[in-house]
Amino acid sequence: MTPHYALEVHGARLGYGGRDVISGIDVMARPGEVVAVTGPNGSGKSTLLRGLAGFQGMRYERFCIDGEPTPPSSMRHKQVTYAVMDDWMWLPELTVRDHFDVFAEPESIAAPEEALQAFGVLELGNRVAHTLSSGQQRRVALASILVRPWRVLFVDEPEQRLDAQFRPILGEVLQKSLGGRAAVIATHQPELLSGLISHTIQLGHDDQ
Repeated sequence: MTPHYALEVHGARLGYGGRDVISGIDVMARPGEVVAVTGPNGSGKSTLLRGLAGFQGMRYERFCIDGEPTPPSSMRHKQVTYAVMDDWMWLPELTVRDHFDVFAEPESIAAPEEALQAFGVLELGNRVAHTLSSGQQRRVALASILVRPWRVLFVDEPEQRLDAQFRPILGEVLQKSLGGRAAVIATHQPELLSGLISHTIQLGHDDQ
């Protein structure tokens, strides 16, 4: 019987200026699995995540979510995936709480207040993004994982700008969030996700 994958990508290729940074990478995650993408700086971790999330053009042989072909540029991809990247998108006129109210759906893992409380940013609900520090913005972005519904999650280096006291919470939030969902996370510190990682994609030393 063919295994059911929440995410199944074969032959991913990405690059810049006609040169591949990522070449022939397969990314597969079953429901409930976390795939870690590791490697030194410049190995292409962020490039791969951006391609999987649809933020950057990517060539591939097969790209399926829950067994259904789902090109990264498709509307279905936007509906069933969620990405927390370094350049998380903020609407300048909306407060933090406004963003979370927009994200909230009946299938959300947590209510906006609970999600913000998890990362200690409940008191920032009435602030707009440009008034937050980079660390506060990161905590708010990670808290949104609990509110924005998704089948497949992409997170790029969640430990960046995240205070040490909040790093253990990341694993707790993912554990609470997964259920039958899947996540792909690029990280320099896979130990933060100890016990959650199903398998690791180790990228090499090619410069971006």
